[in-house]
Amino acid sequence: KELASNPDCPQMCAYKLVTIKFKWWGLQSKVENFIQKQEKRIFTNFHRQLFCWIDKWIDLTMEDIRRMEDETQKELETLRNQGQ
Repeated sequence: KELASNPDCPQMCAYKLVTIKFKWWGLQSKVENFIQKQEKRIFTNFHRQLFCWIDKWIDLTMEDIRRMEDETQKELETLRNQGQ
């Protein structure tokens, strides 16, 4: 409550929409339920890690984040090219 009432504290709200369509008679509900459980697990673990690493990213500017994204994109592209 204290953070929410502080106008100087940055806040963010994120929504995740996951759509699953698996049309195969007899397996549809089982596969869709399995995927939904895995998505929930993945998102929960990601948010835990994000919170635990808050000291590493809380003071970053948007420029810092964009630079890190560009570096990561270049690294991934290099790894993709090496794999071919």
